Amino acid sequence: MRFVLGIMLVSSLLLSQQVPGTNSTDAFAGRMTLETVVPDEAVFVGQFVRVTVRAGIDRELLRERLVQPYARVLDLPVHLEATWLSADGPLGARPASASLRHDGLPRVTRTVAVNNGITTLTEAEDVTRGGVRMAMFELSKFVVPRTVGDVELEPVTLKFASAERFSTDFLGNRVPEGRIDGAMRGEAASITVMPLPVAGRPSGFSGLIGRYAVVTAIAEPSERDPHAITVKATLVGDGNVETIRQLRAEPIPGFRVQGLLDAGGGSPRSLTLELVAVGRVPHEIPPLKIAVFDPTPPGSYRFIESPVMAIPGRTSPPGEAGLPLRDARALDWTDQTGILWRGALLLPWIALLLLWTWLSERDRDRADPGGARARRAFKALRVASRQSGSPHDAMGVYLAARTRSQLPGIVDRNLAERLVSIGVNETTAEAVATRWLEGIDARYGSRPADMTWSEVLSMATAIETVVARRRGSP
Repeated sequence: MRFVLGIMLVSSLLLSQQVPGTNSTDAFAGRMTLETVVPDEAVFVGQFVRVTVRAGIDRELLRERLVQPYARVLDLPVHLEATWLSADGPLGARPASASLRHDGLPRVTRTVAVNNGITTLTEAEDVTRGGVRMAMFELSKFVVPRTVGDVELEPVTLKFASAERFSTDFLGNRVPEGRIDGAMRGEAASITVMPLPVAGRPSGFSGLIGRYAVVTAIAEPSERDPHAITVKATLVGDGNVETIRQLRAEPIPGFRVQGLLDAGGGSPRSLTLELVAVGRVPHEIPPLKIAVFDPTPPGSYRFIESPVMAIPGRTSPPGEAGLPLRDARALDWTDQTGILWRGALLLPWIALLLLWTWLSERDRDRADPGGARARRAFKALRVASRQSGSPHDAMGVYLAARTRSQLPGIVDRNLAERLVSIGVNETTAEAVATRWLEGIDARYGSRPADMTWSEVLSMATAIETVVARRRGSP
């Protein structure tokens, strides 16, 4: 009996999902659209290029007649095929989120079959063409042209199945009757690709193309060498960073690079440099610089840089200005005694300084409750990083406090402008805002991972450093 029921179940699934029908697209003329949208202007070799496949399907057809093509139920029951849509294809396509509508609200995502897998696309606003109300869907990908000239993108094929009517079997499955299998083929698209310019190319250029910013570069004393420091930097932005095997930083005057750890991956990307002082230690560590090609027309090489700063409250400069570094463990008894006497004499002054600092902060907080709220949020963020919780939620509270907004108010496209208004440079502001919105997208399945504590702390520390340097800032 179990065997008979099993045979009936398998037969039912085959009937409902895989029964072939007649091939026809004539009946659906004007009820489906398919196009591939590429940049109008020329791009550069190695640059990440956004390409969008835009499909339109008659709402009535989508609701009443389309058949689920596979055993797994899809939100949009169609299949898109083109070799360049896959990561292992000739252009190494990668997801490119189109996550916000023009009003700043998140877009709805839908599952769909693409090549040999399942992915998500976004649902755009409906359009009406020839009296037919079309549901519009967009699948955006970043592709990486690797050759100069015209790069051809093969037409995308949209496969589907429909039925005139449906019946229900004894298991409750919809069984299509008069099924028709069809396909629509879009038009081919072409991308014009130019070589990177030779003139002005920095010697340390490692192939980084796009809009990037070094969010922060933090220095710590090295545990192994008293003459060395460790600089940990975080790079964020939009471009081809995940295709670069190893990034290179420009030489830092006064230091030589003893070691470089590049974790690889996409944005944000973390770098760790071991630096050893050459001769005497400068009063301040020069900024960290990385060469990048900005493809924004007309396209040019530039350096992105960030001041190398100490972790607030934890570290101090590696040595006094103009003096060689010295290992504290080498102090003799006489030196230690002198330090104790000098410390005792300085205690009253230190106490007065602490009292003056406390009174100043109290007066500042009373005069500027908004600034006090931001500083408390930053402290809470650092405390939360050592405990359990959501990095994205903690960053949201901090950003709302620092931009003096209500928490729901920062989920829009004005976050970058608000950061610029408090002194953050435009590139960093755009990078922080983009990463914040990507964290929101993670809640809707648009990205595989949420924000991490390390990048949240890096971005917040960079913002606080900028605010602290503004004269008369909160």
